[in-house]
Amino acid sequence: MKTMAFDLADDVFDSGDFLVVRFAKDTQRIPLKEIVNVKYSPAMSPPRVVLFLHAPGIFGKEVAFSAPYNPLPFVKSPVISALIKRIDTARSIE
Repeated sequence: MKTMAFDLADDVFDSGDFLVVRFAKDTQRIPLKEIVNVKYSPAMSPPRVVLFLHAPGIFGKEVAFSAPYNPLPFVKSPVISALIKRIDTARSIE
């Protein structure tokens, strides 16, 4: 459970060109261009997203959160797929 659910962020908000991540009372703003890689596992329960950051933030070099609910099992979330495309675009602008 520790590696599957206890490390998940409490909230992740999409604010356009950055994400706001909250664990308890702590929050961090993560620009999309600072995300090096995204690992998305739709087959896990809950579906899991891990962001790998260029430089460690207050939560470390990796931030994990649960993907939005998708009623179709094992199907990629269109929200996460769109986020991955936006991250790729943000990195290529640099």
